[in-house]
Amino acid sequence: MQVSARSLTNVPIIGFSTNEKLGLIQSVIIDPAKMKVLFLTVHATNSKTHAFLPASEIREITHRHCIIDSQTSLTTSEDLVRHERLIVDPVLLLRYKVVTHSSHSLGRCYDFVFDSHTMALTKIYVQATHWQRIFINHHIIDVSDVLRIKTKQHVIVVRDALLTELKEAKNVLPAQTS
Repeated sequence: MQVSARSLTNVPIIGFSTNEKLGLIQSVIIDPAKMKVLFLTVHATNSKTHAFLPASEIREITHRHCIIDSQTSLTTSEDLVRHERLIVDPVLLLRYKVVTHSSHSLGRCYDFVFDSHTMALTKIYVQATHWQRIFINHHIIDVSDVLRIKTKQHVIVVRDALLTELKEAKNVLPAQTS
């Protein structure tokens, strides 16, 4: 099942064994090298601090709920030493600038979709730049078109040929009838 990252904000996390609400999802952190969801940041119900939920601990996730085994699946940043770089400066993708390899701006990422079983990203939704909105409001980009993610610059780089394909797709729109 495909899940939108934006649709997960404030979705309850439920413990499988107790059916108890353990917290609310705050954001989705990805691994830019693997293009997969790595963690969810969680506002735990029994704590004033944020916790992290490794993607490997998720039994089921939809836009309505996230089911995990138990409270022990939630962890703190101290327990995630090997992922410290992503905890300190998480890759959220939302609001990242999307550009072609030759630096042509396509807009900003406003959402992304991932497969709920593999946690692999599948699509990136891009709000078109201001001048492009005259013709089209957004672009849907397949993850296979992503060349790399520059985390320090908050930029997603896509292949140059995608720009031509997007322009051709825009010209295929049906003619307006009077």
